[in-house]
Amino acid sequence: MRIKKAMSRIFNRSKKKIAFFPGDFCPALSGHIEIAERGLDTVDMVLFCPRFVSEDKDLTPMPYRVEMLQGLIEGSPLSHRLKIGDAHLFSGLQTNRFLTIVSILQRAGREIFILTSQSELTPDYPRIHRNIPHIIVPDMGEKTAPEEVLWGELHVTEPVYKIAALKGFNDSVNRAMTTTS
Repeated sequence: MRIKKAMSRIFNRSKKKIAFFPGDFCPALSGHIEIAERGLDTVDMVLFCPRFVSEDKDLTPMPYRVEMLQGLIEGSPLSHRLKIGDAHLFSGLQTNRFLTIVSILQRAGREIFILTSQSELTPDYPRIHRNIPHIIVPDMGEKTAPEEVLWGELHVTEPVYKIAALKGFNDSVNRAMTTTS
């Protein structure tokens, strides 16, 4: 019941396509917001899902990471479509609780996606995410297509979206490159 209450606070009924964006967000960077904004070309809402703990590194305490993310979100023109999930509830999407949430949302008619950058698709990519449709945002400067990044038994189910051309994105990159040359 606690899960349903938390979800009803987060998910507006009009938001049919939802992308979960997992990560430690330590530190939260403007690049995270850019990835989320690029994902909004495909979905109605992006939910940041901070990882509560990490085996790889010491993390800044959760309240500070959430505060950093919130500050970055408030600076986005699409802030009304970006939210931060409760770390205890989502825990970076590494738990079976996440699969329960996905199941509940799908039964309610929502389309669920995982939003990730291309560089996150490594051989140790979490198995729990592999059967959920993904939105893969190519890394800046990368020429590799997402399907070339999928190793061995990593199979991302359809639909896989490659968000390649952004309105004005390539122009701003080209301008930045010419001003530094």
